[in-house]
Amino acid sequence: MTFRDRREAGRQLARRLLHLAGTAPVVVAVGPGGFAVAAEIADVLGAELDIRGAAELVPLRGAERSLGAVAERGACLVEPGAATELGVPAEDVERMLAQRRAEAEEHGATCRGGQPPIELAGRNVIVVADGVDGGLSPRAVVDAVRSERPEWLVLATPIADPRHLPALRRAVDELVVLDLPPEFIAVGYWYAQAARPTEYQVAAALAARGRAPAVPTMHGA
Repeated sequence: MTFRDRREAGRQLARRLLHLAGTAPVVVAVGPGGFAVAAEIADVLGAELDIRGAAELVPLRGAERSLGAVAERGACLVEPGAATELGVPAEDVERMLAQRRAEAEEHGATCRGGQPPIELAGRNVIVVADGVDGGLSPRAVVDAVRSERPEWLVLATPIADPRHLPALRRAVDELVVLDLPPEFIAVGYWYAQAARPTEYQVAAALAARGRAPAVPTMHGA
């Protein structure tokens, strides 16, 4: 299945999530790509909308495989044996973890225009990714959200590599996926219009919803 863009994919996902309308859910996007999908779901469900930053642990620029991922509020996933297989020393992994944690926090804060994340304890939460491939960012965000003790935790994505389904199902209370192509290609392949919003476009969109300042916070300014 190929989607025209992330907004169309979000509208299709929303139809699979209508049972959560009226439960005051929070829709949490995984990065700007996920935000474009999540905004449509939030509109249909009448839900609050938020975003969480995440960063992949990629040892070499352009490398297809990552060591793992980190998300805001400390969640970290590292692929067992990946560092050894890729020849990355343990001290380099620790250095990358520290660097990527800082990047994930800054990324999320920039997308929210400097506002803190919505508190999720006791809430029905829908984590939304624009796709799940070999990267671990969606699962890192799911783990971060789980640590806040939501009442019900859903992961919704338009497209996913079927090889990752068992791990995804174990991580959440409910998993909603529109398509599982047997030969998975990069996430952007499944969107005819693959452009994603920038961090500052996300912040402006949240500002229009009353979630962030009209002018995004510039880190280091």
